[in-house]
Amino acid sequence: MSKGKNEHLFQLIHALEKSEKRYVSLFLQKNSIGEKNNYLRLFNIYSNQKNPDENKIYTKLKKDFSRNKFTVTRHYLYNLILKALRFYHDQDSTERELQNELREISVLFEKKLFAHCLTKTNEGFKRAENNFLFTFLLEFCDWRLRLANVMMDLDYLQNQRERNYQLQWDSIEGLKEQKVLQSKNYENFVLIKTQWIKKGNVLPDKIAELKKMKAGEMKSPQAQLSYYQVLSGYYFTDGNEKQAMACLVKLNEVFEKNVEMQETHFNQYLACLNNLTLLLLDKRDFEKAEKNISVMRQLKVRTEERSARVKERWISAALRSALFRNEMAEQETLMNEIKEFCETKKISTVYRLLFYHELSSWHFFYGNRKTAITYLNKVLNESDKSLRPDIQRSARIMNFVFHYENNNTEYIRFMLKNFKRFRWKKEEEDKAEHFFFGFFTELVNAETKKVKKDIFLNLKKFIEENKKDKYISQFYLDNFDFEKWLKGKN
Repeated sequence: MSKGKNEHLFQLIHALEKSEKRYVSLFLQKNSIGEKNNYLRLFNIYSNQKNPDENKIYTKLKKDFSRNKFTVTRHYLYNLILKALRFYHDQDSTERELQNELREISVLFEKKLFAHCLTKTNEGFKRAENNFLFTFLLEFCDWRLRLANVMMDLDYLQNQRERNYQLQWDSIEGLKEQKVLQSKNYENFVLIKTQWIKKGNVLPDKIAELKKMKAGEMKSPQAQLSYYQVLSGYYFTDGNEKQAMACLVKLNEVFEKNVEMQETHFNQYLACLNNLTLLLLDKRDFEKAEKNISVMRQLKVRTEERSARVKERWISAALRSALFRNEMAEQETLMNEIKEFCETKKISTVYRLLFYHELSSWHFFYGNRKTAITYLNKVLNESDKSLRPDIQRSARIMNFVFHYENNNTEYIRFMLKNFKRFRWKKEEEDKAEHFFFGFFTELVNAETKKVKKDIFLNLKKFIEENKKDKYISQFYLDNFDFEKWLKGKN
């Protein structure tokens, strides 16, 4: 196993949750041969390591392992862990259960237990049909014909053959519809992550093309889900929040009508609730927003990873709501919870970055400037500059603000002089960044209060003129309350 695969094993073991780790340990105990359970020994050593140091791990085992045996054992351990996880998560979804049923049908067929096969085939077909799982419907239709053939069921072959093939053609059409929308969904993801950061993008052609497909005529709720998900994304990218919200409301109705999809399409359901909540908060519809936040908080989840994903979203929305409503006590409670949450391993890098930004801004406006700079530095020091470029760009401007308030004018001059060092080299200086660069250059060189007042008035004017600019709002004005900062500068 190469160094890369050594790291893969380390990463897999350390990604396990407590319940998964217990299950894997029991699985390795039950599936060992001989007196020494080398797989379990190696598993425990990797579990206790803080980094994937291959030589350090091998040193603990070299009395019983040759280098070659160590490599082979490590390879098999990786596959055994995956096998254990397959058993552990077998009941997590209808798709996994149907995959297992198809494997069982194949085994029974080899044993020539055709009546058993037919019973399982009919049960699986009904579940696949009820859940619009067209890929599985195709396979169960094939098994029906195959079993009718070996069981000499001439009546079925004569009277149901064409109906069976028609079901397959319908399934292919349904699958094609789902895949077309799935492709558009991925295209939409790229648009949201790229074009939304460029000013002036509109998508009338894509919206018009997609709207030719009517949701009410689609063959499955999965297709309706993808349709509203893509269309809402198009409208969001195009800056049409009203239409985006209308699509999200329809998407939520699909989930409410097909409750089982809240589990089978959990990520999409969570994204729908989260995006709808954020748009409701932008409209200051706190009653509906708080209801959605409550729904997110009460979602039943099995894994720690999924629990963290849910918490990231509801606590972010709850904080946004508390900030809009100026609920100081609620803000403080949430900020303390966010601070603890950021110290856990399960939180994603994107949300950790977002929360550090929120903590920085909040502490700044409540007078804790040293703490504010500490959290801001965590954002500025993020090595992956492709993560939330809106947050990272606004953080660079906030850095000027914070140091100006701390009277660190020489440090600001140093930053201005070496400004390109503080920008990601692949980025181009935009209109707002150019303005703020000039703003702070003038501010630190201003010699009288009157000159400073005029400079701050220019900032106020810039904000007023660009409030409706989607790009500037997204990257700067929405991420830091410049107007609140300006109130003390008149």
